[in-house]
Amino acid sequence: MTISLGFLKFGFLKFEFSKFAAACVGVLVLAVALTTCAQDAPAAPPDEHGIAVANMDRSVKPGDDFYEYANGDWLKRTEIPPDRGGVSVFSKLADLSNQRTAALIEEIAKSNPPAGSGTRKVADLYNSYMDEAAIEAKGLHLFARTSMRSLPSATSAS
Repeated sequence: MTISLGFLKFGFLKFEFSKFAAACVGVLVLAVALTTCAQDAPAAPPDEHGIAVANMDRSVKPGDDFYEYANGDWLKRTEIPPDRGGVSVFSKLADLSNQRTAALIEEIAKSNPPAGSGTRKVADLYNSYMDEAAIEAKGLHLFARTSMRSLPSATSAS
């Protein structure tokens, strides 16, 4: 097997120079066409990242209290709910995820899925959890069946 590229010869492949040159030209034309199309497409807006100037309190000197300088305006306009220690992007994502999960479970509970299916188990569990009247009617006597004496002790030998 021999390939001849002008004055070079390779004994491990058998192609002619014209096929190789045609393939190179084809790849080059494709790359130029794709680049031209990409330039004609509207550019996506740049991602916002870096320092959020709107959160800075410029009335505070950075040397006096840098934390207040860097975060002061955000601290002034952001209210942390009383049931939380703080708020962040992650807490907002968790809230959104919890809302979507609750919506999916409520939709499953209303859909009357087929018996024995996984969605039916989810619906039954949710509906039993939300049936406050039945829970109140049963009271605490369900827990009385299992007394603390019947549980294994951490100090007893097994």
